[in-house]
Amino acid sequence: MLLPRETDILAPKSLTDALEICFREFGDSVAIDTSGFRMTYAELDGMTRHVASELRTRCSQQQLKSKPIAILMSRSVELYVAQIAVLRAGGFFLPIDPSQPAERIEFLLSDSCSSLLLVREEDSFTAGDSTVVPLSINVNRWAEEQSVRASYSSTAVADEMDLCSQVGENDFAYMIYTSGSTGKPKGVAIAHRSICNLCHWWSDKFERSHGQRTLQMMSVGFDASLEEIFTTLVTGGTLVPIQAEAMNSMEQFLDFIGRKNVQNLHLPTAFWHVLSASFSTHESLKLPASVRTIVLGGEKIDSTLVESWFDKVGTEVRLINAYGPTETTVAASYSILRPGVRPSIGRPIRGVSFCVCDKNGHLVEAGQSGELYIGGVGVAKGYWERSKLSAEKFVASPCEDDLPYYRTGDLVRLNEDGNYEFVGRVDDQIKLRGYRIEPGEISNCLGTHPQVTQAHVMGRQLSNENSAQQLIGYVVAEPGDHIGESELREFLSRHLPAYMVPIRIVMMESFPITTGGKLDLAMFPCPTVDAVSRTDQESGARFLTPTEQKIGKVWEKVLGRGRLDREANFFEIGGDSLSALRLLLLLESEFPGPVIPIAALIPNPTIAAMADYIDHRQSESPAEVPQNWPLLTRLAGQQPIRVACVHGAGGGGMFYRQLFEELKQTTPVAVLESAILYQETSVAYEDLNIADIARGYVDCLIDAGCEQKLTLVGYSFGSLVAFEMAPLLKARGYVVEKIINIDCPNPQKMKRRNRLSRFWCRLRSHGTIDGRFTEYKLIMQRKQRIKELKKCKIAKRSPPVELRPLALELIFGALAEKYVPRQLDIEMYLIKGEYPEATYHIPGDYGWTGTVSAFTKVEIPGGHNTIFYQPYLKSLIKAFHEAWGK
Repeated sequence: MLLPRETDILAPKSLTDALEICFREFGDSVAIDTSGFRMTYAELDGMTRHVASELRTRCSQQQLKSKPIAILMSRSVELYVAQIAVLRAGGFFLPIDPSQPAERIEFLLSDSCSSLLLVREEDSFTAGDSTVVPLSINVNRWAEEQSVRASYSSTAVADEMDLCSQVGENDFAYMIYTSGSTGKPKGVAIAHRSICNLCHWWSDKFERSHGQRTLQMMSVGFDASLEEIFTTLVTGGTLVPIQAEAMNSMEQFLDFIGRKNVQNLHLPTAFWHVLSASFSTHESLKLPASVRTIVLGGEKIDSTLVESWFDKVGTEVRLINAYGPTETTVAASYSILRPGVRPSIGRPIRGVSFCVCDKNGHLVEAGQSGELYIGGVGVAKGYWERSKLSAEKFVASPCEDDLPYYRTGDLVRLNEDGNYEFVGRVDDQIKLRGYRIEPGEISNCLGTHPQVTQAHVMGRQLSNENSAQQLIGYVVAEPGDHIGESELREFLSRHLPAYMVPIRIVMMESFPITTGGKLDLAMFPCPTVDAVSRTDQESGARFLTPTEQKIGKVWEKVLGRGRLDREANFFEIGGDSLSALRLLLLLESEFPGPVIPIAALIPNPTIAAMADYIDHRQSESPAEVPQNWPLLTRLAGQQPIRVACVHGAGGGGMFYRQLFEELKQTTPVAVLESAILYQETSVAYEDLNIADIARGYVDCLIDAGCEQKLTLVGYSFGSLVAFEMAPLLKARGYVVEKIINIDCPNPQKMKRRNRLSRFWCRLRSHGTIDGRFTEYKLIMQRKQRIKELKKCKIAKRSPPVELRPLALELIFGALAEKYVPRQLDIEMYLIKGEYPEATYHIPGDYGWTGTVSAFTKVEIPGGHNTIFYQPYLKSLIKAFHEAWGK
């Protein structure tokens, strides 16, 4: 059955042409609005020209046309600049999420034949065996270079414009990798005309226009992120990247949307399910008035939640369900959801055709189900370097036209109202939290484990309570080998993204086979109630308190697992960010009180620990909780803590995570952060001193369980707290073997510089023009934020989340100036940056000689604020490894 398609769009056929129009017409308008940084279209124009020029000096035109430029960046201004710059250089880009395992990143770089890799200075990546050449970029430096040096002549600009005009509609714009049934991800390259058709269809159909503000929250390696980015920027809108703190709770997410005046949201369906359910369970939650359109996509919509949504939110906000495989350019069809109408995947967008065919490729009648074939301007040419697979999936037209068609593998039927309804799959491919997953790829990876002889992975429901499908793995091990489920999941996590790691892996003696010699999938056991094997008598005592029992029921419902143990770890048994949001929403319903942030789940990942957290939260008001009690996060296992790391002056300490991941040590490590950083309370550490703080941190460390012999690590202000903790631990019977001090001077040996001296010190520390101006800009931003903090203090308001680290930094800095370190019989290993803090005169030994009994100093490249980030992180890792071993 073929439904007539909409008329082809008459608009620019390349993204570069469309963007050039916006650069000319909307120069003073804001293109990107991120935390503390707004970039206009004029600035975006200049910066992308600058990077495009650099790319053209490194790559020939043939390379740009034939090989993608990989962009390994997290969500950031640099990411958007890099994508546009590649297009303006005449090339196409491959976006890669830095959070993926290094082995998978290496595969994407190798398989795509990328000749150049763009990275942010903040994102760490070691190229390994890859031949790709990395290019590190920084938005602030580009901006200052262009404004100060004015290096572009009118001739250069003309040359750039000429090159942009050489981009054809059939040239590739980007490449995205999808899961592969053969065990390897497969690349899909999309042409300019395809993504332009989608962007301008959105603009025409749903009035996307200049000034509209759109949230960017999709993963950077997911093609839906490009829909967010380019449907906004080719219409003169403002892109608003989601900030990490906005995902701590649904309340903070909605608050962020409201504060940023966001009008358009593109949400993964799984996230929207949580959002819709939250409105039913939390009457206080409201959708901000600014929101006008919400686009969903990624998996089938729960129709009951659609009805609940309209009951709570109403019909003023347009709710759109978009459908489309990566091979057909993000979205191939749409439907506007309405109350009382069963959700469907709707009708094809402009320039796209749908055909429904039987297994022989012949059209079926309306109302009959069959495989969906998609044709038209959005269809890719094939899979990257996969000619055989391309011939199977990209086929000649089964309809009365000459369009290329893609076989989706999705079963659909055309209803009487002209809308297509999703029925199922012709194979075992599944959609999970918006990601398209081929279980065969996971099975092949699992089968490479040296102790596994057979492996199979499938999508299943774990319980009737939780309708969400989950990945389940099945394994037959080598005879006599005993291998644990956690070991296998850890093995997969080193090779595959987190969303592809099964929630359960079931050990079997052999796989059941049908009489025809195939796997008998119906006979594979479904792990439901037996998640934790116990007798009935034991299960009665698996929770010790009423709070644990309530929390246990919530966990079992959210994760679809039965009979959980009180020590079950949420993240180790399949929990992720979306299920965490749902979990915390349900817990808040069970235990009314202050919002429970996701940050609370990190140090309290077990049912027992969360019960303690909630009991403490219920029984004590914020004023009764000691201000000097930290947030403790374990980085490895639940064994007694061997290494304790203390936060910096901003209160946070998760920068330690990457350091210890790179060290690849199994020693139990804990990070102590300032708990007030994550609490919606006033910041009032002024009433304390470092000794008070250290006492609370020692109590917390001992309560968490630590070894008798310890190593303390501190960065900046944290080194002073660690120094004060050492004698307190000794008094309680513990031995601190050494303190590893990362770039912290003895405050009594520092002398404040005058203004002129600070100026010359910064000139020496930042030898390039761009470095000096970047430093100046950061100083100006800091002064502005300090003014905002003063306003909050005068108004007696708690500082907003984004200013809380600075508020703590100012308070801790004042405490540090008053601190007088005593003489200690202890070993200190100082790792200092090449460029010390310019505010003070600091002696070469940082003033610690004579204060400790044994002192070792090593200097590494970088400054006080940069040594935890590349390219300096490598030097820090080396120095830290030596300090730890001595």
